[in-house]
Amino acid sequence: WKTVQKIAKKRGWGRPGQSWTPGIDLIEA
Repeated sequence: WKTVQKIAKKRGWGRPGQSWTPGIDLIEA
């Protein structure tokens, strides 16, 4: 999950306090 979080942060999706959208990790996988 940490790796996915890093990718989300890179793309500007990972924002603290915001509910992360499930399924993005599948797209990035």
